[in-house]
Amino acid sequence: MKRNRLVLFCSEFPSEKGETFLHNEMHYLSEKFDKISVITESVEISSKFENVQIFNLKRTKHLKLKNLFSGLLWKEILRNGILNFSKNKIALGYYLLACNVRNFTVEKFKSGEIKENDIFYTYWMNESALAMSMIKKSVSGIKFYSRVHGWDLYQERHPFHYLPFRHTILKTVNKVLSISNNGVEYLGAKYPEFKEKLTVSRLGVETLNTESTVKTRDDKVFRVVSCSSIIPLKRVDMIANVIMKIDRLNLEWIHFGDGPCRTEVENIISEYAINGGKAKLLLKGIKSNDEIHEFYMKNSIDLFMNLSQTEGIPVSIMEAMSYGIPVLATDVGGTSEIVIKDYNGILIDENSSLEAISEEIVKLMEKREKINSFSQNAIELYNLKYNAKNNYSSLCKQLLNG
Repeated sequence: MKRNRLVLFCSEFPSEKGETFLHNEMHYLSEKFDKISVITESVEISSKFENVQIFNLKRTKHLKLKNLFSGLLWKEILRNGILNFSKNKIALGYYLLACNVRNFTVEKFKSGEIKENDIFYTYWMNESALAMSMIKKSVSGIKFYSRVHGWDLYQERHPFHYLPFRHTILKTVNKVLSISNNGVEYLGAKYPEFKEKLTVSRLGVETLNTESTVKTRDDKVFRVVSCSSIIPLKRVDMIANVIMKIDRLNLEWIHFGDGPCRTEVENIISEYAINGGKAKLLLKGIKSNDEIHEFYMKNSIDLFMNLSQTEGIPVSIMEAMSYGIPVLATDVGGTSEIVIKDYNGILIDENSSLEAISEEIVKLMEKREKINSFSQNAIELYNLKYNAKNNYSSLCKQLLNG
């Protein structure tokens, strides 16, 4: 029987504020599947796709006595070591959330709203993936796939360098769809027995730059753009300090995004202005994805910056590249797969000093031909690896054909 129904687990849908990269994917999934059931924690339960039904999952961690006697939980505890209370506390919380997802999904089986021969797809390798592992152990024939990005992949990002139940998930999942080669290599090194289950399935973005042309630049202003949440991990304050080191009248930095560290960045900018800083520094706050694309299309932009401490493969860089914007980024996670040194941008060590980064930008400011070359290469790399139509068509084929 052809499996043309999909059950998708995600965190925030359909809100753009949450799963921003899932929106591009949904267009292609909704075309290839007759019905999609979305199980999500979102409060919103409407969809613009006629064949998409959304179920709201309430996040709870209620402790039931029978949960403590689970063989799955005790295997994880023994793997950690019984006396490793810190990891085991994390494992218990994770397990209880997975039980919540499992119970909700089983109820949908009983009501007939989802079926055992549907294809199951977790957008993150998180508690939903563990829930599907639990279900698969009791329901034979189920197919489930799990995407893995960055925070759900790299254990070093987490307390005690620990992500629970990796072995359990990898043992039961049909395929792990990593957004990067780096993700496949990382998991393959840690769990070599599951290498055959790992495959690359890149994210992709759509662009207004349908002609794949490089924008003519205004030599009078060197415009730098960044786009991310303003959180410690993204080091937006560091970008501001780099721009201040250059301190030129023809330099402009624009940041899209907001977050808990915004006040800190605003204070840096205010102090710079009070001290007579020459460069123009602007925080644009949260803008819709459409607004950002329109800005890229209408404005001359010379450089996109990303100084994150960790990454998977940033969608923000894919979007910038589709408009021929060269990139300067830290060499972390899978970033080196999308920013190729001296081809479409500048790749720097994550521990580089402000002076070293600013020097790289100054060099680029003085080489217009290099910027133009980077721009053309950025568009070519986007079309080759990060074009939404190509990547999500391949994803649909993978899900449907196994």
